Amino acid sequence: MFAKTDIVKNPKAVPYGYHFVRKNGRIVDFPEQPVSGLSNHSGTVLLESNLALPLVYMQNNTISSATYNQLTSIQREQSLVQGTQVDQPVTGIQSIKPRATVKQVGYAANVFDQHIVETPVKAVLSRLRLSPNSRYRQTAAKYKTTLPRNKVAIWEKATGLNPNGQPLQNVLNKNKQVIARNENLNRNGLHVMDNDAQGRHLSYQLKLKNPEKYRNTELYLVIDGISETRHTMMDRLNSLRADSIIDGTPVSKLQKIDRLRTASQHPDLGGFTVSIQSPTNFTFFRQLPMNNLSDYEDRQHVVLNLGYSDQLRKSMTIHFNGVKQLRFKKVRIMPCRLIKLTTSKFTDSNELVCKTKR
Repeated sequence: MFAKTDIVKNPKAVPYGYHFVRKNGRIVDFPEQPVSGLSNHSGTVLLESNLALPLVYMQNNTISSATYNQLTSIQREQSLVQGTQVDQPVTGIQSIKPRATVKQVGYAANVFDQHIVETPVKAVLSRLRLSPNSRYRQTAAKYKTTLPRNKVAIWEKATGLNPNGQPLQNVLNKNKQVIARNENLNRNGLHVMDNDAQGRHLSYQLKLKNPEKYRNTELYLVIDGISETRHTMMDRLNSLRADSIIDGTPVSKLQKIDRLRTASQHPDLGGFTVSIQSPTNFTFFRQLPMNNLSDYEDRQHVVLNLGYSDQLRKSMTIHFNGVKQLRFKKVRIMPCRLIKLTTSKFTDSNELVCKTKR
């Protein structure tokens, strides 16, 4: 099997049973032959398996195309261990409706709001982190999201923050609305991914219910009904203003003009990336922007394999970047337990036969 050299740094991506082909103890690596506009900037390595792949699968049941086409992508994958999909009935072989083997994993979606500035104290801490004074930065590193009550006024004065100023209150209120909106819309699963008043994309924790049940299980993330809200030129300018207010740094007219120029030259064309990090796996998908012409495809439905693990996975983190906001009709986590296979050989040939064992 051929693979990009990048896989050497990510050995978990090597398929089960495969290993790197080596010569004199070193991985055989074929360097890239650069081709202008087509190169992927990666060489090629070889993967080898000592396991014999089955030449024949035998099934006692069939699944009609009409039944098969009504299944979801994950149900289709699992149904093939119960029967073979056929276009026409097969004499002497019963046609079945596959049993449901895929159930939804319960989870709670929580936005990481530690860095969202919705209180004057967090605004003070934001200014302390940016200060050239090492003592100020150490204070911010120590307290993270709050300050001792008797120190708040001292640090407000030291950073020049007016906690009752209307510009600051406007930004704080907008961020409070962001937090409230996310808590409301994501009460029953992940339905929105947002950014704050400063234009920073928010991350979310998907906390699994009864995670012990999903040891030795392959998990999938199934996303349906994807829609996006794109940045406008005013969104870009407003995030610059919010940064200025929170951090206490003035914005010149030239900076505003430069921000508008950048926004006009590089408009938001709907491209975004969503990535999912679990304790044992990392994966992502990408929506290309509209200007990719023949490569453009409006992705409304995505299925991501989160991998198999025998370890306890209590939660996973989902990030996004690109557009201003993402909305989902439904986000589900689906478990699939691997089916054990028994193998046997015909007595008069070397053909290997695999039968499902439930």
